[in-house]
Amino acid sequence: MVLYTDCYQDQVKSTLSILRIENFFSLIISKEVGYSKPSSNVFEFIAERMDVKLYELLMVANNWSKDLEPLASKGGNTIWIKSEKYLPMIKKVLYQEEQKTEDFFRKIRL
Repeated sequence: MVLYTDCYQDQVKSTLSILRIENFFSLIISKEVGYSKPSSNVFEFIAERMDVKLYELLMVANNWSKDLEPLASKGGNTIWIKSEKYLPMIKKVLYQEEQKTEDFFRKIRL
């Protein structure tokens, strides 16, 4: 999976560590690829670079219109973190054995 962000790399690594999902992602920082949010063109670039389909991308962010809507409009997956208080809940859901990751990513809207 790919995580596209314009946050500082240390901040992102900390959040992923809290969720215990830091090994799930290849980080791509927006400044590195030459796109800025809320451009949706970056997602085609990421999908091509990682040899995946748009529906296989996941965007984790705290701003719907700037961060999540551009990918959601292209059929990608999103996790909207409105507040850090939701991180433990997301972690719990991610690690439920009976929950398939793909279904979780399609359905969750916090």
